[in-house]
Amino acid sequence: MATFVLWLKSILETRDGAISSLEKPLDRQVGQWPGTAVQNDSLYRMLFLIMNHDSLHRQLGHFVLTFQAVEAAVVELTVQVVDADPEYVATLTAELEFNAKARALDVIFTRYAQIHGLSNLAPHPEFHKLMTRIQKLATRRNELVHSFYSLLVTVNGEAALARMPTRLKPSDGIREQEGEDILPAKLEPEILEMKSILQALEVFRLQVIDINYP
Repeated sequence: MATFVLWLKSILETRDGAISSLEKPLDRQVGQWPGTAVQNDSLYRMLFLIMNHDSLHRQLGHFVLTFQAVEAAVVELTVQVVDADPEYVATLTAELEFNAKARALDVIFTRYAQIHGLSNLAPHPEFHKLMTRIQKLATRRNELVHSFYSLLVTVNGEAALARMPTRLKPSDGIREQEGEDILPAKLEPEILEMKSILQALEVFRLQVIDINYP
C-alpha cells in the first residue's frame, strides 16, 4: 500500500504542476476535489478515497478484534463456571457458533448461581441481560463481516463506507440487498458497548473465582 501511494503521489506531483505535495490541505467543499487541474483525475480521486478512509478501515478492524476478545471472555467464563479441565471446555465449544456459546453459558450460569446461592431466579436476571446484549452485538458483527464494501464521500465531504450485504431468499427466488452507509460516528458507540461488555464479563469471572477458591 505504501509503495502504491508513493507511486500515485509522484504522478500527481508532476501533472502540470497541479499540486506540489499531498500534504497540502484538501479542499473539502461539497462536490469538489483539490486543484482544478486534477479535479476529474481518477487517480487523484482514488488516492483521496484511500487516504480519507483509513480511519474507517481501522475502526472496522477494531470492531472485529474487540468482538473476538468478547468471544474469548465468554469461553473463559465458561471454563471458570464449569470448573473442569479447560481443554474439555475448549474442545466442546470449539465448533459452536458464537450465539450457541452465549446461550449455553446463560443456562450454565443460572444453574451455577442457584447452587451457590447467588440467585433463585431462572434465568439469572443480570447475567441474562448481559447475554442478550452480547447476542445483539453478535448479530451486528455478522452483518459487518458478511458484507461487501465500497468507498464513498458524503454530500458533506465526509469519508464513509457503503456496506452491501447479500442475502438469498430461495423461497422467493430473490437476492436481497439492503445497504447501509457507515461513518466513524456510527461504529464508535458499538465499540464502546463491547468494551462495557468485556468489563461486565470480567466482574462475573472474578465473582466465580472468589466462590471457587475462597
